[in-house]
Amino acid sequence: MGTTILVILSLVATTTVGQTPKPATLSSPGKVLMYPMTLGQNSHIVNFVRLAKILRSRGYDVHLLFGTDAGSWNELDQTFNVVHRYPSANASDIESLNWSIMSAYQFVTWLADKLERQCEALLSHPDLLVDIQRERYDLLIADFIDNCGRIVSDYLDIPTIIYSAPGFIGDAALFPILPTFIPVSPMSTLESGNMTFAERVENVIEYIATVVLWYPRWFGAFQSLREKYQMNSSLNIRKSFLRTLVLVRGDFVLDYPRPVMPNVVTIEGVFSEDPKPLPHDIATFVDGAGSDGIIVVCFGTMIGQLDKRRSEMYARVLAKFPHRVVWRVTGKRPASLGNNTLAVDWLPQNDLLRHASTRLFVSHCGLSSTMEAAHNAIPVVAMPICTDGFQNALKLTRAGMAFSLDFKTLTEDSLESAIWEVLNDPRYKRNASRVAALLNDTLVPPRDKFLYYVGYVIRHGGVPHWQADVLQTMNIWQLLSFDIAALVLIVIITTLFVAGGILCLGVIAILKYCSEQKPAFKEHAQ
Repeated sequence: MGTTILVILSLVATTTVGQTPKPATLSSPGKVLMYPMTLGQNSHIVNFVRLAKILRSRGYDVHLLFGTDAGSWNELDQTFNVVHRYPSANASDIESLNWSIMSAYQFVTWLADKLERQCEALLSHPDLLVDIQRERYDLLIADFIDNCGRIVSDYLDIPTIIYSAPGFIGDAALFPILPTFIPVSPMSTLESGNMTFAERVENVIEYIATVVLWYPRWFGAFQSLREKYQMNSSLNIRKSFLRTLVLVRGDFVLDYPRPVMPNVVTIEGVFSEDPKPLPHDIATFVDGAGSDGIIVVCFGTMIGQLDKRRSEMYARVLAKFPHRVVWRVTGKRPASLGNNTLAVDWLPQNDLLRHASTRLFVSHCGLSSTMEAAHNAIPVVAMPICTDGFQNALKLTRAGMAFSLDFKTLTEDSLESAIWEVLNDPRYKRNASRVAALLNDTLVPPRDKFLYYVGYVIRHGGVPHWQADVLQTMNIWQLLSFDIAALVLIVIITTLFVAGGILCLGVIAILKYCSEQKPAFKEHAQ
């Protein structure tokens, strides 16, 4: 019997020697619902489609929830196993916005109104939400910008990941905003760390106005919808995302230094992929550019058409260059379009920026455009138009790879001069190459990082252990120790007041004493 056991053990040892242990699986496939902001065919949906493709490549069952005003994309139906569509509230009239005169406040007010209407369109169809709940999803990936995701997350009561496509922007409860050195508004032209005293005063005032005046509007409307449709109405909308994992598309190579909470993870570079062949018409046009190369012009997914005056101005300026130009223009083509310019309704932006012939990118500096230019070492003529474009343009300019222009005061001469400046000065390309080298030098491939955290949240049922309780119990004044500073100031003032009072009483007593002694002195002198 003993001999038999020894023989068996020796056979087992023989068969296992030399075998390499199987690596541990980083993530387990699960059932994922993705809920992007729906305002027409916008860049947020494009981002979510890209993330969905990454998840599907690892076996995840990925479903989509979005409004019908985003249209019917074949790519959506091909990317997602199930698409839940709710009737939109006709909220995607972004083409009607006049960017040349719209202020930052007007835009965010417009955005808040549209998102509120879209949310009510979803909540007014409870049968759809009931059907979604029956699907028993393992994870919800919601859009940070759309507060309706907070309501859906609480309703489904499942682990949630928040994806912030514009980077570190918005809610101070997730990304602590320290107005002493971090610009409060994404539309601000203030630069972190380089603000003068007057600019810091301006920034603090803007922060106070945001908290006191804007946050009640931004969150209050969705809290009212939550109560109206009885969707966990006892919960506070501001605190709905505090137990979630927040994936931020950002990188501190370009982003300003700032504190982040344990549940905040950056995943910039997650969309970096091998370039795909260009569509035939664009490829033929680009290949004919010769040594001059091409200029890519695009103002993002949501801004396909500028006002007529600006469109004609751009067309006239671009026609003056020996380079070929690929320009995304929807609707009617400008009459001044040059023979060197190819106007297209859609362009494969990242593939074009990776092309060896690309010399320059003229951009509104949305985060996707900003990071694609940076990863591909393409110099930029930056013309921020809305939202985070202003801060992104500032970051590229600070890195020395962009020349910024004011979209509202832009002239034909300034546009032409800026393009020639960036094309002819080698410093822009050199700095762009330096930034690209830093961004692309990562310890872990961003895709693997994204997949790991998706699996982590599913495996552990969320990340409540990373919750930053301090953000629920302390306000910004307490975080900055202003209350302690006020106490110290009060103690100092009180001490000085008491000491001053004692000193005054002492002086009065001495003067009184001296005045009482003077007559006796005079009498003695006589």
